Amino acid sequence: MRLYSCDVCGKTLDPALEPRFAWKVDGGPVPADEEPTVLEGDDESDTDSVDEMDELLGERETRHDESESDTDGETLEMHPIGVHRSFDVCGGCYMKLARDPLGREARKSARPYSRN
Repeated sequence: MRLYSCDVCGKTLDPALEPRFAWKVDGGPVPADEEPTVLEGDDESDTDSVDEMDELLGERETRHDESESDTDGETLEMHPIGVHRSFDVCGGCYMKLARDPLGREARKSARPYSRN
């Protein structure tokens, strides 16, 4: 019998006791002529520009730190052409991923400053 474990929390998954879920991630560049994806119920007025700017700056700093090179002082940033991954997850982690696939809520609760 093959043993599986949740790639998120590490819990051992026994197919005889509970179902094993697969969380698949496919990503890649979008053609310039393709329309942006807008989910039903999305409203631009719901977004907080301060939160968005904080996330963008954090991502920029992270990318800058990861892409620094010690060669000539030049920065080289490589983007993958396509990403195809599959993760084994337990039922609890699957539900968390389904509710918040990008971890936005988790990042909001981890902010070190107060929301004035």
